[in-house]
Amino acid sequence: MRRRCHAIRHVVHGKESLEDGLSREELYRRLDALRHGALPNADIYHTIHELGRQNLLEAQADVEQLLTNDDPQLRYIALEVLTMHWRLPEHWKTARDFLYHDPDGNNRTLGASTLGDLMRNTKDRDTLKTLAFVVHNDHEDRLIRLNAYMVIKKVLHDDRQEQWHMLTHQGRAWREIDWTLVGHAAFDAAFPEPQSCLCGRRIIPALFVA
Repeated sequence: MRRRCHAIRHVVHGKESLEDGLSREELYRRLDALRHGALPNADIYHTIHELGRQNLLEAQADVEQLLTNDDPQLRYIALEVLTMHWRLPEHWKTARDFLYHDPDGNNRTLGASTLGDLMRNTKDRDTLKTLAFVVHNDHEDRLIRLNAYMVIKKVLHDDRQEQWHMLTHQGRAWREIDWTLVGHAAFDAAFPEPQSCLCGRRIIPALFVA
């Protein structure tokens, strides 16, 4: 069994690293087996990963079928391929639904991360509001909330050095969350100039809705 780990970083479950890349011929053979329900469960994860890595977009519908699979790891790799490998904008809503509703913490983290990949540097209002709701959600895991905040920053302006700093100093990053910035994201207001460290008072808007 692959070890599951709940972490703020974009989690990659380990099976694909245990096998070499598939040849195109073998990948098509596995895809045909998947379509006929004949692919062993143990081979599905790596096959989906390879479909993404080799950019086999003709398998989109086959990958999409796994988004509601009972296995959280198969849901994970399906969303990863559709959004991070193939960058399909129509799966913005899928990523949001993962972030809001998937019962698996790794998958909710991935939902936020994929929104960031799809909307990096766009300042997209719907994405910012979606992420702000999660940052404000006291019932969510703190690491997932911090990841959502990191993605807000990525959607506004993707600073790789800042992202790495927050990833490697999570406790400090949580204390330095700019709650004013999150509030602007939630309420579609004009954004203030970026600040490197602002530990403002946290106010949860009473009228904030998803």
